[in-house]
Amino acid sequence: MKKLVTISREYGSGGRIIGKLLAEKLKVPFYDKEIIDMAVEQSGYSKEVLEGAELKAKSSFAYSLASAFSFNEGGTGSALSVNDRLFLAQFQVIKEIGDTGQGVIVGRCADYVLREMPGVTNVFVYSEYDDRVKRAIEVYGDDPSTIKETIATYDKARQNYYNYHTGLKWGELSNYNLAINSSYISEEEAANLIVSYVENRKYQGGNRMKRGMTKADKKADKKTGNNLAKALIKIVGIGLAAGAALVAVTDKTMSKAFPEEKKEEKLGGSCCTDGDAEKREEN
Repeated sequence: MKKLVTISREYGSGGRIIGKLLAEKLKVPFYDKEIIDMAVEQSGYSKEVLEGAELKAKSSFAYSLASAFSFNEGGTGSALSVNDRLFLAQFQVIKEIGDTGQGVIVGRCADYVLREMPGVTNVFVYSEYDDRVKRAIEVYGDDPSTIKETIATYDKARQNYYNYHTGLKWGELSNYNLAINSSYISEEEAANLIVSYVENRKYQGGNRMKRGMTKADKKADKKTGNNLAKALIKIVGIGLAAGAALVAVTDKTMSKAFPEEKKEEKLGGSCCTDGDAEKREEN
């Protein structure tokens, strides 16, 4: 049994609280703000910058536009945008946590980062809107007069951040092993439910997200792989010919992963598919 769980959550659903209880019950490390601290140590970025990375995505258009350009602050010479560099800093930390084989990780696209790792349990926590409002005011201490705007802002930021960096849809059930509506059971009971799932799950294989993806989603995943390869070309500064070869190898690898897509393309087919930011980030 692998005690490695990722938790994605709606704002106000109590996902972080549930994750903390879960880690205590499984007797494994809990990672939320801890990921920020580890990324700061490894990357050299300031804690304030990393903490606000997700919230910057509250405007999908502005975030995508900013991510399309690179800014060489401090003479780093990086060809990646600030947004992409901040994402990759946390990406690396989450991969390292995954390699330990245990832990509860909250947010930060961890379900996507660890998608190839066998035995990971991905959970999505949501709840009824009125219950989210009540918890945000009474437990998180948010201002009642602006609570609707607060919930909308953080949900939108999490959605845009996830969708942009993964090519998938935040909250899409096929991305998770288990979805829990926390309005109907206590946080303690929700944590116990996840423990029971982890202890009793039968299938321990990896690549779970890709098995649940539509063909259109797989094409997006393939495109993400190619874009990453191109970004790495710029970073390491290899020549154009070598860079083209790397992209070709990446494309070939992704094609092998999804052979049915390649066959469909050859046949000419197509498919379609039907007090403050820091405190709130913890929730």
